[in-house]
Amino acid sequence: MKFFVNNDLKKEHPLAIMITALVILLALFTLSDLWVKGSLFGYSVSAIHLTLIGDAENFVDPFSFSTLLEMIHSDLFFSSLLFLVIAALSLRLTQDSNLSKILLLLLLVLLITAMITPFIALNGSYLSTYLWFYSFIVSHALFLVIMIDILWHLWFDQ
Repeated sequence: MKFFVNNDLKKEHPLAIMITALVILLALFTLSDLWVKGSLFGYSVSAIHLTLIGDAENFVDPFSFSTLLEMIHSDLFFSSLLFLVIAALSLRLTQDSNLSKILLLLLLVLLITAMITPFIALNGSYLSTYLWFYSFIVSHALFLVIMIDILWHLWFDQ
């Protein structure tokens, strides 16, 4: 409870260890999400596009709207929860950093893009598939960068 009075995470070693464990757990979730989506859709824009719209030559059925909706629905929940936790930690530890605020805003825009573009890509838009792929990859990379920044400020920043 002393943390809530003096607001200094660096003096509360057990709380810093718990935050570190939480950030490591969230980083593992982020990496596993990249792996799961890659194995489901493919690791390139063309593979993702073929998975979404289907390929009659190779007997690949198009991705159904309801399946995509279920996937995006759960992704939206987990991504927003992950964003809120990471944003709260980042803003608490780097209060004066404009770079952290810009990175969080960019991350939010990328997450929104990654949630909307799959539905447009399902209609055959290659540009939307491209936007989805790169917004998804960059948002996850940005999550990891912000998590590293949180750990840096928690343990090494004076």
